Amino acid sequence: MRLGSILVVALAALLLAAAAHGYGLQPGGQCASQIFNLTYQGLPPNWYHYSWLNFTGTGTVHLVIRANVSSNIPVRLAIYQWQNNAQWQRIWATQPSTQIAGAYTVNLEAPGAYRLAIENPGFNTANASFTAILNATMCGGPAVESWLGQYIKLTTTNVVLNGVNASMAPMGIASYGVMEVGGRYFTYNLITDAVKGEVYIPLDISASDYWPSGSYYGRAFSVQLNAFVVARLMDGTVQYYWIQNVVSFNEKRFGGLEVWDNIWNETTTISILDKSTVRGNGAVYIGPVGHGNYYFYGMPSSIPFGLVTLEMRAYVAGGKIIVEFYANGQKYDVVTITPYAPAASAYIEIVPATTFRGIPLDLELVFTGHDSDIPWAVLNAGRIGLELYVRMNGEWVSPPSAWSIGYATYELSYAGVMPQGVGSALVVPGAPNPRQLWAETLIITPFGANITAST
Repeated sequence: MRLGSILVVALAALLLAAAAHGYGLQPGGQCASQIFNLTYQGLPPNWYHYSWLNFTGTGTVHLVIRANVSSNIPVRLAIYQWQNNAQWQRIWATQPSTQIAGAYTVNLEAPGAYRLAIENPGFNTANASFTAILNATMCGGPAVESWLGQYIKLTTTNVVLNGVNASMAPMGIASYGVMEVGGRYFTYNLITDAVKGEVYIPLDISASDYWPSGSYYGRAFSVQLNAFVVARLMDGTVQYYWIQNVVSFNEKRFGGLEVWDNIWNETTTISILDKSTVRGNGAVYIGPVGHGNYYFYGMPSSIPFGLVTLEMRAYVAGGKIIVEFYANGQKYDVVTITPYAPAASAYIEIVPATTFRGIPLDLELVFTGHDSDIPWAVLNAGRIGLELYVRMNGEWVSPPSAWSIGYATYELSYAGVMPQGVGSALVVPGAPNPRQLWAETLIITPFGANITAST
């Protein structure tokens, strides 16, 4: 296992890659984005429907709201702030209208608790029914810190450990396009055609898996390489696909490790995979309620314990989206998705932004429960080694920063993470520990951008 490295990426090389493929790394300053879907049916007069905007740092947050609101009666886009007198006060609002569109800029002070809302004004006598999609770009250190804080967190489960309900998360390596250096938060956008995870699973590993009820299932777990594919179509539409390459163990199945892949359409909250447009070694299946359907394929035979290399690639060929899955260097599945309009490009992206479901576009290599039926794993003994890579200009390099907790996947685990230098970490028995694993320094010069280790 590689214990550490110094990653140096010259912008000149990245620009060559970008010119040829659209791949590269771009510093993002201190901005993060989030999509809010505030669609609602039957909102009474003098009521508002909202999402939270909570900022914990100190400073000014520059908020740009790109709104697309359509209502049966006039409504307004508003921001409410929690006041010291224990009341919510409206501090900003648009004029009431049945159509609210365009970009609106508001400065908010941090720390502070805010509500981003669609309000049915009191002069209306009817209930309001509206669709409301708000794309909020938030700039400033407190904005980035608070954006990340939504995802670097633990979830309480029904699994009881030492007399209390255990708090868990997908534990391992996760890159969100956010780094913290000297108490300040910075962002970047990374685009690549391929990602790779190296996983070392020793034979003596011991993990207990649990049903959602909290009852014990048996010895089982998974390690997931998760990423988002962004596909840009010729008509200007952007589609998002969540892809997974998974290695797992289940004592009630094979004696060794299993490998499988998944693809989910995350373009909108109601997007699905049309089985007539998806081709691969697997098939499209009905997913959990509220999550559409998904593509699945599993390798027909198990592989031995030890070092497992997982890789995923995304590109366009003949207007179709191609996703390739590899295990230990073997290409075991190629999935072709034919969108309704020809695709111009498809790539894997890490960026501090969200899908319509509110899921961050991150890259993860995480230890979790086996699957959605037995989603909660506890690591009892042994250590799992992880290394995470992206491909830049033909070379495998580590993302500029990473954290110990993922978010995109449903499955969780109770385990700790120990950093092992840039690009590497160990998953170990113990309580989950939210932390930054490494952060590298982006140095901008007239000749390029260097990234050097700053763990």
